[in-house]
Amino acid sequence: MNEIKEKIKDLKEEVKRIKEKTSFNEKMEKLKTMETEIQRPDFWGVPEKAATVMKEFKELNDDVNFWLDIDKELISAEKQIQELGNEEAVVDQLMAQILQLEERIKNRSLEIFLSHPYDKNNAVMILAAGQGGRDAEDFCRMLFKMYCNYFEKKGWLYQVLHQHFSEESGGSK
Repeated sequence: MNEIKEKIKDLKEEVKRIKEKTSFNEKMEKLKTMETEIQRPDFWGVPEKAATVMKEFKELNDDVNFWLDIDKELISAEKQIQELGNEEAVVDQLMAQILQLEERIKNRSLEIFLSHPYDKNNAVMILAAGQGGRDAEDFCRMLFKMYCNYFEKKGWLYQVLHQHFSEESGGSK
């Protein structure tokens, strides 16, 4: 039971840290301002601007509601612990729920980490053996294979623009 209480405490601290880091309170205020703007009678006068505002509003609203839901679920879990006691079935169910919450928080943290303006763009990666002869080229080939496997595992698309291998590849003769 103490393990669950500790886990909930840790998750609450993590959520608080993330919310501070991502300016959650400012987002709430901006959301209220946008709601007022959307309700104005002349809002749809310029459709392009309205569409842009609505897209931003939806993204902001989804983000705010995600964190509010997480807060509610953590509070609910705390209440369940206090009310239900040490019944093993309840403890197991609660722990599964907490682990699910933790996974959702981790996934959202990764989304936040990868939400900077340039993160949606493509990247160019260059692997070059440089100096070191066959050993360096073998290592470069291993890195290339590892990256390709990683990209495929993640479901990311990649394209080899150019590759060149020396005529003598690894192994001894």
